[in-house]
Amino acid sequence: MSQLRAESARLLAVFEATGAVRVEEDILQQADVLLDLYGEDIRARAYVTSDPLHGEQMLRPDFTVPVVQQHMAVSAEPARYTYAGPVFRYQDTATGRTAQSEQVGYEVLIVARLKPLRRKSSDFFIGFSLRLV
Repeated sequence: MSQLRAESARLLAVFEATGAVRVEEDILQQADVLLDLYGEDIRARAYVTSDPLHGEQMLRPDFTVPVVQQHMAVSAEPARYTYAGPVFRYQDTATGRTAQSEQVGYEVLIVARLKPLRRKSSDFFIGFSLRLV
């Protein structure tokens, strides 16, 4: 495990050297947002729990959605983000994969202005992600 953490730290340093801002995301995410974006099929692969105050929540299956949400809240562009941490997904026992893995990523998010459709302006987010697990 210490080798994995050392490699994660090395990659984060490389990504930060290119101008990426390191972000931290909560391990527990709102399930409704993830289910809306990924669809109900993620429920079968994710660890979902119910909380009386916060409703359905999910152990983070990846970083992309929370990073994009954070980007949309601050709206700085172009934006480069890097992150590292555990992600969780159920695995078929035959694969030999563990349910928890380490994800290191680099996201570049820009906003492309699209021609108005039906007199509405639209923003389109373009992202690139490199994930090493």
